[in-house]
Amino acid sequence: TIAFPSISTGAYRFPFQRAAKIALQETYNFLKNDNTIKTIYFICFGENALKIYKEEYKKL
Repeated sequence: TIAFPSISTGAYRFPFQRAAKIALQETYNFLKNDNTIKTIYFICFGENALKIYKEEYKKL
């Protein structure tokens, strides 16, 4: 099990939608070749963050 916060989207103001897209895509790419991690949590701070992650997830 592993958990990821939305890195650099707070104080450093990295675009949240881009951060979600990168995090999900890279996690997907990793899991295609490695199945040792069984549970992954993406930590979303607020409803808007969750909405963006869900939208980006559907695009995978």
